[in-house]
Amino acid sequence: MSPCSSVSCGNLATSRITYTSQTWSAKCIYRTWQKQMQPKSRCSKCRSSKPTGIHCLQEFYGDFVALDVHHFMVPVPCNEVLINPRAAAAFGASEFEAVDRLVQGLSALFLALRRRPVIRYQRTSDAAKRLAEGLYTLTYKQQPGVFDFGSRSSPVVLLLDRTDDPLTPLLTQWTYQAMIHELIGIRDNRAVLTSSKVAEQYREVVVDPASDDFYKRHLYSNYGEVGLSVKELVDKFSTASAQHKQVDR
Repeated sequence: MSPCSSVSCGNLATSRITYTSQTWSAKCIYRTWQKQMQPKSRCSKCRSSKPTGIHCLQEFYGDFVALDVHHFMVPVPCNEVLINPRAAAAFGASEFEAVDRLVQGLSALFLALRRRPVIRYQRTSDAAKRLAEGLYTLTYKQQPGVFDFGSRSSPVVLLLDRTDDPLTPLLTQWTYQAMIHELIGIRDNRAVLTSSKVAEQYREVVVDPASDDFYKRHLYSNYGEVGLSVKELVDKFSTASAQHKQVDR
């Protein structure tokens, strides 16, 4: 049986290496995942290994979280340092580390979409400038071949600094998705209910448009529209329950 390990090739790829072995005339497949960057020499070594060792090598650029079809996020530990540099001492992280993390996540998004974008940034923001320079250096200077996708169109990436927008954080949105995030909190498409009145198995709720049709239809509905839709669902449930009771009799 071949040993199991995994490597990542290129920039921020989540790679999968499949190992096979013959045991009792059965073919066993082992898949391992890792998203850390590794030297290209290890990738070349994997590709040149004996056929009996590695079945296939695949790269998946997924160093970001797709929230829905229109939005994504890059997980940045202690991203407060981008808004308040004084918080760096409290969180043990620096603004430079947060910017580097954003460069990694955005470059993975470019590779997943197979696009090398035109980069525009807010000139008055040092953080936006550093992020733009990091992305440009990686995509156009350090790894131009990796980000070269031929004649594909180049979208525009606009980098703005939210510290110049003091009004938006003060607003309270009355749409379904915004209220869930404001009152409960959504993290990685999950909402955690901490009330003791909620049963343990129902405390973590997945709020994903791909799996929740009600959530998908009412993402941007206001409070009144959501209330009417909930009432319609309750009425339908009550009607269906009454019909079942009559059948049971």
